[in-house]
Amino acid sequence: MNDSYTDFPKKKRRTRTTGQWIITFADMITLLFIFFIYITLVNNIPGVDFEELVTDLTESDRIVTIRAKLEFPTEYLVSVPFLVRGNAKFGNDHNLEDNLILIPAGQEEGTFDFELYDNVLHQRDKKLEIIMGGPVSNARPNEITTQTYQIADNDPTPQVAWETDEIEVLETAGAVSFQAKLNNRSGLPVEIYYSVDSAAAPGLEHNLENGRLRILPGETEITKTFRLKTNPKWEPTKTLVVTMDSASDAIIVHPQTMLIHVLDSLNIKDCRAIGNYMEAYPDVFANFQLRADPQRCIISLPQEFLFQTLSADLSSKAEQLLGPLFARIRETYPDDLVIIEGHSDPAPIFKNDPLRTKCKARFCNNWELSSARATSMALFMIKQVGFDPTNLSVSGFADTRPKVPYTELTGEIYEAAKEANRRVEIILIDPTPEIQATQLLYGKQLQAL
Repeated sequence: MNDSYTDFPKKKRRTRTTGQWIITFADMITLLFIFFIYITLVNNIPGVDFEELVTDLTESDRIVTIRAKLEFPTEYLVSVPFLVRGNAKFGNDHNLEDNLILIPAGQEEGTFDFELYDNVLHQRDKKLEIIMGGPVSNARPNEITTQTYQIADNDPTPQVAWETDEIEVLETAGAVSFQAKLNNRSGLPVEIYYSVDSAAAPGLEHNLENGRLRILPGETEITKTFRLKTNPKWEPTKTLVVTMDSASDAIIVHPQTMLIHVLDSLNIKDCRAIGNYMEAYPDVFANFQLRADPQRCIISLPQEFLFQTLSADLSSKAEQLLGPLFARIRETYPDDLVIIEGHSDPAPIFKNDPLRTKCKARFCNNWELSSARATSMALFMIKQVGFDPTNLSVSGFADTRPKVPYTELTGEIYEAAKEANRRVEIILIDPTPEIQATQLLYGKQLQAL
């Protein structure tokens, strides 16, 4: 057997030719050239930046200038587009929209002005972001491509308080309303959390519980109404103590605590005839106040309704509006004793002259003024309305019996307290029993002629 074999064709080894190496080298030279050209062009295109990263502003700054700066001037007009972002609202907080800054040829800086709006409402601080958009013509974005404006609110935080520090109401009233008020409108909602402490049993005698009130943005007050339940048995007066515990975006001021006195309907003088008449004319008697206790009806008339400053002459308008009310009182309570009290604020009329050696005015102190005003009211009731003068008495208390205490009050609240305390009060008292015979203890016995 002959050994035989077959030669298989050998694979040819692929070798690089000189031409292929030359092409590859040429490609490298081309890339290097292009890169060189790119570097040259980039170095000839200036970078552009905003002036600052963060700028602090207030609403009152009004006109704000955005600045875009080049690394060096160029012979071309540079256009820098920008976008506006942030929680500051267009139309409400500012007038800036997406736009562009132009840097003239040969200059290094371009500007764009916009306006901030002060809406005179307390609100949280705002942020406005200016972001460099694209493409930037004839320049390239550099390092500072976002300009942030921190806009601080310059309006004071509003103050919140109860409308009054004390309310008296009959248990038969059915419903009671009270208000929380701001001294200024706010751009933020104000949440008021209050607590109730009461001798009256919640659920059984009333439905007022701890809760929350919300004053909406742009408003200055909120009203809360709760229900009273009538108990047919006599009970002493019960007081609900309502306290503002906390408030969001507002400062709690006096009065922070309000007392709501719930009077038993069997325990106070019946003053409904006066109350019903006053409620029928709310525009006339809106600033009047009617209170009651077991023996008295007390009507508080504001001085501004009755008299001009430093005057004891009852105005013709007051006479016209009070006449029908006093006629109703005379008809309903014909035998009641009527006490008329004049009250003033503590502002002195004429200082440092207790003996009237210098003052030549009609009234030199608040004692004279308050007494004269009470007397003027009494004369009107006798002459114009027909009250029995034997049932009337007059007193002047100057500023010694304020309805609203002045303790720790300042500013607008102090002025409001002064206004509330300038008043004339008409007090109706049930007729007293006949005066018993008295025994002479000192002096001479007078004999009838």
